[in-house]
Amino acid sequence: MPHRLPITLSLAACILLHCTASTRGETPKFTATGDPISNVCLRPMKGDYAQPEQADLSAHRVTFTNAAGHKLRGWHIPVEGSTQSILFCMGNTGNISLMLPYAKILQQAGYDVMLFDYQGYGESEGVAGVSSLLTDSLAAFDFLKEHTGRTANDIGVFGVSLGSILAITVAAEKQAGAVAVEDAFIPNEMLDRFSRRITGDNVLTQMTLQGMKTLLLGRVDPLRNVAKLKCPVFFLHGERDRLLPPSGTWRIAAEATTPKRVWLIPKTGHAPESLETNDQEYAQQLATFFQDAFAGTVNEPQIHLKPIAPSDGDSGHAAQVTVTANGQRDKRPMMLAVVDERGRRYFQNFWLSGAATINVETRFAPLTAFAIRYHYVTATGDSWEPELSPYSQALARYHQHASGVLNGSLAADYLTRSNGLGFSNFRRLIPRFPSVDAAAIMRELEALDMAPDRIKARYARLLARLHCWPEHRMGDSPPEDPAAFGEAMLKCLPTDPDTYYELQNGGMQLSFRDTIVGDSLFRLAKLRLKDGKPEEARELLRQHVAVLPEGFPTNLTEERIQSVSKLSDLTDE
Repeated sequence: MPHRLPITLSLAACILLHCTASTRGETPKFTATGDPISNVCLRPMKGDYAQPEQADLSAHRVTFTNAAGHKLRGWHIPVEGSTQSILFCMGNTGNISLMLPYAKILQQAGYDVMLFDYQGYGESEGVAGVSSLLTDSLAAFDFLKEHTGRTANDIGVFGVSLGSILAITVAAEKQAGAVAVEDAFIPNEMLDRFSRRITGDNVLTQMTLQGMKTLLLGRVDPLRNVAKLKCPVFFLHGERDRLLPPSGTWRIAAEATTPKRVWLIPKTGHAPESLETNDQEYAQQLATFFQDAFAGTVNEPQIHLKPIAPSDGDSGHAAQVTVTANGQRDKRPMMLAVVDERGRRYFQNFWLSGAATINVETRFAPLTAFAIRYHYVTATGDSWEPELSPYSQALARYHQHASGVLNGSLAADYLTRSNGLGFSNFRRLIPRFPSVDAAAIMRELEALDMAPDRIKARYARLLARLHCWPEHRMGDSPPEDPAAFGEAMLKCLPTDPDTYYELQNGGMQLSFRDTIVGDSLFRLAKLRLKDGKPEEARELLRQHVAVLPEGFPTNLTEERIQSVSKLSDLTDE
């Protein structure tokens, strides 16, 4: 096995682990953008959630000027003995205080790292707008080059989501030494997809959008720019990305002419979820790519895909995939991903020693295939399975339970996020009461005692939904005692909702707020009052108020809670 990074806990957890209510700065707040188009595309935040020192990162606070003359903020994180630097281009949401997990990965790999806020983000001056994103990124690259005294060939670029197209453009225009992009997309097509939402019937906004597409998007077109790269490129994309279809990544990858590596990440959605689903493999893949890219050793195996007749006659599709690694002698764990133009995919793990031929049968017509080496695996006879860290194992188990209870990973994603409002807004996705899966969760509760606290909090959401399952979706097997799920939920709640955070498929929740958990707590409080336990009821009501989303209406002030002693005292709530 190659050298592994010294990862001892969830990389995301290691960043915010010390961010207690008394040490962290504040919960970032969304701020305004400069035009209607940017208002839909960008979600800038002011206020820092964490500082580099809380992630054991020593950062230089720097500023540089963009093309409009505004001062932009950067955190440059040097590494003693490093000879290369990585510029990180974040996505459309937040600010650099939420990007420290990426900096930690790259710093652990031995690289200087620079994070920077786009114009109007974080502590950068000006108003956020799509028209300044590229010039901000180019200015950051120039600053990093001058600040470190390094050549462009010794600087890599890593971009995530919106930052992916900026990273490719910067790497192409500045002739960087390496570029990695996660959740890449084709901006013209995405704007066309959301054009009605962006412009409505406003003629002026429609003209602005067309002008932006003509003057700006051509310059950041990844299909064109990836062909201009002079350096190796690494494409990463979560297979379950619900925001940007993975098919965009392999369309862009097909245009690359330099050495490339493609990783379609199984059981993973849009960033930042990928930081946790297989945290140690994610970190190792990034570290290995940049090491190989700067050393000029990104030598990927050759892949030949040939359609063949399926074994069962006319049903489905089949292909023979030949993977060849010239000069390779050792036995390597590889993951094969076979995909079609719509984003459907098929995965198979195999061992590679020089060459391998794999026959695959799918429900779709295969378009292309990718193979990537894994680093953390457990051998299982002729195949292998990913070796997950304890945190990623616990997270995978939770997702398995949530998918079982809520009828699939997509439904579970929608029904457990958005501060609980998704459980109300997407009621059509709620299945009949899953009595079998619910019982399985209750049997697993003792094992939860050893689970990380942030995983327990996810179970709290799930148990609250079982407690508050809509009557019209109960089906033929309603639970005998729904309150039992609520009682179990109490053991999973975070001690301090304000210090909780959760990485999601295309989002991040920076505190524990959930209307369904609040509903469950309120129902439990009423049960305590029926049982003549007013003190316990009042404490549950305080917890109820604490987990409600900011601005959510309630008349339960502390004064009113103190006055509650019997069930009739809550009839107005």
